[in-house]
Amino acid sequence: MTSFQVENRFQRIAEILSSIGFSKNEILIYLSLLKGGHSSALMISKKTGIHRTNIYDSLRALINKGFVYEVPNGDKKEYSALSIEKLVDFFNRKGSELKEEISKMKEFINLDSEAEGKSQISISRGVFALKSRLYDLLDEKKPIKICGYSDAFDRLLGEAFMRDYLKEISKHRLDAKIISNNPDYSTIGRYKKTGAVQIKSLPSTVGESKIMEFVCGDIFGMCVLLDSPFCLIFKNGLIANNFGGFFRSLWSVVKNSRHKFSRGRFAVQRSVLSNL
Repeated sequence: MTSFQVENRFQRIAEILSSIGFSKNEILIYLSLLKGGHSSALMISKKTGIHRTNIYDSLRALINKGFVYEVPNGDKKEYSALSIEKLVDFFNRKGSELKEEISKMKEFINLDSEAEGKSQISISRGVFALKSRLYDLLDEKKPIKICGYSDAFDRLLGEAFMRDYLKEISKHRLDAKIISNNPDYSTIGRYKKTGAVQIKSLPSTVGESKIMEFVCGDIFGMCVLLDSPFCLIFKNGLIANNFGGFFRSLWSVVKNSRHKFSRGRFAVQRSVLSNL
């Protein structure tokens, strides 16, 4: 394997670790230890460019999670990373434990969704939760419509996320439409012809969106990028149908009159709604 291929493998590992909740510093430290073996905090700081104060915070977090351990070296304290093989074994064990516990819980409580027809509202916080809510839509096996995907979501979720997500949509043979803010300058712009996925963009005058809405079947969701990002989910056919109608109108306007968007996205929304 060439050095270029090795770096690509490490980059892919970094993307996967990010998707399961590792922070940027934790990923840099873990991969640095994986490549270089035992290292002191000072050496890790030099290799990663992370300030030593932050190094210790991230090392403690990794040690508490069981992914890094201390290695005594005389008077010095060094650190080493759990091997990739052991990391995989760790997550496999945790997955098996979780399945076993869920199986036991089902004997006492109903973990299935509420009866059809009842509204359900849920709120999830954090990057991992946002990714999970979007992947949950694939299980609905119905067309997916997303409005407001922007560079801000690219930076939060990671470039690899949308690439892999669009591939999964195509793999499941689902129809999907995405209205994005300026996708030509973000990850999503490179996947305009991914299977059954159709992507349209609002012009640069609209600006970067911090709110993303989506609808799939009777599920309507809204992801909001604040200091602590969160995702609000409504499982209600009436709300989902209402937004679905709005999305169809907005999609038509984007297709036929892109020049009309100079006033900004929300001005366009009000204009479209007034004509419904």
